[in-house]
Amino acid sequence: MRRVPSCATPKRRSAAPTIFLSRGNIQSAYGRIARRQGKYERALECFERAIAEYRSGVGDHLQLARALLNLAFVKRLLALQFQKDADHVSASRRSAREDASSSPDRARELRLMIERVRGEAHTHLEESMAIYERRHNHRGIAGVHVNKAFLCLDAGDLECAAAEAAEAFRHGEEKRDYIVMARARTLQCIVESAALEEQVGDPAFHHETAEAFARDAVTSRVTPRTGACSRAPTSGRAYVCRRAVWRSRGRAPLLRTGHALLQPDGSERQYVWDDLETLKSRVLHARPVDPQLRAWSAGVVEDKSFSQLTEEFARMVIPKVWEREGRKVSRVAEKLSISPKKVRRILQSAGVHNVPQ
Repeated sequence: MRRVPSCATPKRRSAAPTIFLSRGNIQSAYGRIARRQGKYERALECFERAIAEYRSGVGDHLQLARALLNLAFVKRLLALQFQKDADHVSASRRSAREDASSSPDRARELRLMIERVRGEAHTHLEESMAIYERRHNHRGIAGVHVNKAFLCLDAGDLECAAAEAAEAFRHGEEKRDYIVMARARTLQCIVESAALEEQVGDPAFHHETAEAFARDAVTSRVTPRTGACSRAPTSGRAYVCRRAVWRSRGRAPLLRTGHALLQPDGSERQYVWDDLETLKSRVLHARPVDPQLRAWSAGVVEDKSFSQLTEEFARMVIPKVWEREGRKVSRVAEKLSISPKKVRRILQSAGVHNVPQ
């Protein structure tokens, strides 16, 4: 009987991990294609299959970390989609376009789905981070911090988002990775712009900081060693963010530059395109904050009593609510829990004519 050489067995055994790795790579590629097409449910299935293949074959490896990062990213996009649905349900309920009894249940269901999906995304990111740290992969570590920052930003936690973005930049700066640095600076600009929009803290500080981050992001997109530009979506995000900070100064060419960079089909086109559309909406519809509100927020009330301040605030707010509620006095009264008579009186004192009696 012929004896099989001892070296033959290890060769057959070593082939198994390669098969799992190849299968995982194929599923991961399918997942990225589905993500680019906006088919998030399909992308989730592919990334989950890829993770299962990697766990069976290569185990604790960079491919597994990358698949987990991609899975978390898609779940974040899915949560944003659910958030849009929740906003639509809320708007529909306010305008009484659908059965009011069904809206609260649907809105509650969507909120629970958003919390669940975001929680799962955080779990995937933690596992991905553990692998990247063991492998000392700076770009992967920075990618996890960027995705964590976006999750925090989506949830309204600006402080957490800023801290995660700063960590991402630190890891890129240590290795002089200009693509990572540009992504992190762009994200920091987005966070500061959000703080500026929500009027959190000192507006002048947030504006200056956001402008500095935006300038660095646009500068960092060119790699000093080669002079080559980073990926178009990264550059597009940088220009979009810079235009968001400067929109009050009328520097429209930056908006057009960001629009041009995002036109080609790329791996990030769909969700970066959403950023651009949001920015365009802000540019077209942005209104200055009423000077009186700014003065009140700073504690400047002159010699007016609280009753006078309340009356002035009512004359400022109630006409806006009246417009939003279809110029229906009864709906304003119900929404603000005041009498219709008082609504009419305030509208008339605010200079609104033809108010129904």
